[in-house]
Amino acid sequence: MPVEFRKLTGAGASEESLLPELLHALSQPLTALRCSLELTLLQPRNSEEYRKRLRESLDLTKDITTLTAGIRELLEVEQPGSRTQTAAFDKILQTTVRELLPVADSMGVGVSMICAPALLTHGDGDRFYKALFYLIEFFLSFAHAGDELSLQASPEGDEIAFVMQLIQSLRRETGSGDSKAQGNARTYLAFLIARRVIEVEGGRVEFEPEDGQISLRARLPLLTSGLEDIGVDTLQFDRAILEGEG
Repeated sequence: MPVEFRKLTGAGASEESLLPELLHALSQPLTALRCSLELTLLQPRNSEEYRKRLRESLDLTKDITTLTAGIRELLEVEQPGSRTQTAAFDKILQTTVRELLPVADSMGVGVSMICAPALLTHGDGDRFYKALFYLIEFFLSFAHAGDELSLQASPEGDEIAFVMQLIQSLRRETGSGDSKAQGNARTYLAFLIARRVIEVEGGRVEFEPEDGQISLRARLPLLTSGLEDIGVDTLQFDRAILEGEG
């Protein structure tokens, strides 16, 4: 299991414990931006060199803006959504996977999904969409060509159980150099935001390390009232359905 995954999901991992990583990630582009601007002012340059420096500075400001926006978003995930709202977790998951299929395809990563219908829970559907989007992005950040991301959602008692597993095509070393997500503060933030959304909506995220695999299980309250006439047979959505062809 990659070091960065263990760092984010291990015992005691929290916003507070990862704050030094986020502050370090934010300080890097700030320091680079200051140095770039100082050099631009101190050293005479031709117009093309000035433009190059300015483009580099602009890229750094974009990195800083992205990080600060992510930190703000994490801090704003405080209150649960309205208990009068009902979110169809199964539909949201299908939509999210459809959105990210092109990304997985471009990486050479397969995606499979098995999902039961009528997985309803309290909360804000937009929040759940964002949380699922971030979680899938998070897993893809550890993926390589030939890997497969498996997603399964089903009712378990009075809960929705959502299991994600990255099935690696090759057994890799567990050193930090293996992870493309290493040092990626956006990856840290996306995962923390997703986990926080699930928690404030009454759910929890559990990690079940097995033989070095990358996997997690999220649980949310399952609404069953009024669903007596709705079947809960497991459906497997094939690529045609996910891509909107069926």
